[in-house]
Amino acid sequence: DNGPFPLSERDPAYDAIVMHQLSSVERARRRLLSLVITFTIEMMVAFVISRYTATLRTYPLLMSFMPVISAISGNVGLQSSSIMTRALAVGLVSTKDSSRAIGRDLASALVLGLALGLLTGIVAGMWQNWLVFGLVVGIAQFLSILTAALTGSAAPLIGKWLHFDPATFAGPMETAIQDVVGNSFFLILASVLLDYFATT
Repeated sequence: DNGPFPLSERDPAYDAIVMHQLSSVERARRRLLSLVITFTIEMMVAFVISRYTATLRTYPLLMSFMPVISAISGNVGLQSSSIMTRALAVGLVSTKDSSRAIGRDLASALVLGLALGLLTGIVAGMWQNWLVFGLVVGIAQFLSILTAALTGSAAPLIGKWLHFDPATFAGPMETAIQDVVGNSFFLILASVLLDYFATT
């Protein structure tokens, strides 16, 4: 029963109207699952970071750039998620013809990744006064942005396919996956490249 909004599940606005009419407890219940999944994935981030404590002790400035990389990538992912969620809501994209929309978003993310990776890398290299350090940060930022855009644009579609509300499913999934992949890229690159060039 949609009250004054007699819509079918095929209507683009169906999910938004159903969520609008739910009680606070029911809204929390529907949002809880994706957040619990996020918690589980984020524990992988904690595990990854714990495996590289020696690298972080050797190069403590890495810790200063971890939130920078995460925040920039996270915002790119949230932008991608919002764009795709809106497109789903008005019927511009469906789960059956999503590859083109994801491809266009990835092309945009490629430009953003190059620009922001270069910017972040230059700042990091100048701050540490070491070109290799800036290279590590810049590459990590670039790869993290691409990952965030892919997960951000795909998550609403996956949520729709699984019959979850894309708006509540996409954000937590994008953030969690991007954190795992982004931090893994960053710390692996730092461990390999910085240690190699520090001893040559």
